[in-house]
Amino acid sequence: NDELGSKVLELTTPEIGDITVHKAPEEDADDEDNVADLVEKATPSSDIALDDQAIIQVEATGIYGTMVAGPDGEGNLNSDFDRLEDGMSSTVLYNIDEELETQITFEIEAGDSTGNQGALEVALDSDDQDVFVVLDEENGQFFLVVDTTSDDAFENGDAPDGDTTFDVTMEYDADNGDDRFEFNASGGNANGPFKGPFSTDADSHKNYPYLQQGEVISSSASFDLSPRSIVFDNLNEDQVVEVAAGESAELSGTTNVAPKSDATLRVASSNASSSFRVGNDVNITDDGSVSTTFDLSDQEVGDEFGITYQVEGSSADTADGVIVESVDTGDDEETNETETDDGEDEEMDDGEE
Repeated sequence: NDELGSKVLELTTPEIGDITVHKAPEEDADDEDNVADLVEKATPSSDIALDDQAIIQVEATGIYGTMVAGPDGEGNLNSDFDRLEDGMSSTVLYNIDEELETQITFEIEAGDSTGNQGALEVALDSDDQDVFVVLDEENGQFFLVVDTTSDDAFENGDAPDGDTTFDVTMEYDADNGDDRFEFNASGGNANGPFKGPFSTDADSHKNYPYLQQGEVISSSASFDLSPRSIVFDNLNEDQVVEVAAGESAELSGTTNVAPKSDATLRVASSNASSSFRVGNDVNITDDGSVSTTFDLSDQEVGDEFGITYQVEGSSADTADGVIVESVDTGDDEETNETETDDGEDEEMDDGEE
């Protein structure tokens, strides 16, 4: 009769869902701290150009309380609910993964170690401009953003300068024998379950606390980092780009650079029948397609020229081009119809009488 209010609290089993890799134009990792703005500029892709942002989207529940608590390497708490709205330093995730007995694993690693050199990996203990985390607890996901231009975003080596494959792993482990997780029920450290008398063995590694004993759940993905490049259409057998002469000469190709990046295609020649130098800003579509047209009506068949692909003001790739009479687009379609002598269409015989 004296009840003032009530609330239902639902406890659910934590889950780890898909891991999706995205790319976005070159910026510091903490350029966006709003989920909607981050998603708006991101494009799903496992092929990411060096210098672009790599954005790792992880569907997971059962970790956000620990992220808000923000324990340091000693288990001391630094609780901050603003992280749910403003994002957080990836060092919080580093401490959860590397420093605490939570049995939560999150890593982004490239290949195997070499000798006494560990494998190249994303450094979770980096500064915010290098690696940053944006939380979307309401939808059960978080985003780790990496500035791939920064050497400080990686450990056991600098940022890669060639093709490199990275594997992403997220895991909750409750299968550490019979060493069950115990809450700090009394005495010990007032900071709660992040530090305290969990067991008599101070060196023991505890299980993830919110799964049944013996359970392990995980998810993984991979992505490739490679230098910025473009593969042009209409290459001849000498790998020279053929462009038809005319007022709307089309130049097109496919790039690994993130959509919404500032990109330009330039064509120039000083040895052609009429020297020219012209450039156009280009739009990169979600599938990486790039296309623009130039007025090359003053050029003659056989004129050779150079092509430069620029991204964010720097040269990303080059190619050689040549003016031709026309370009075979491959758009001609064959039909299954034949024509009679009088030019009328004749249907194929189905074999029935």
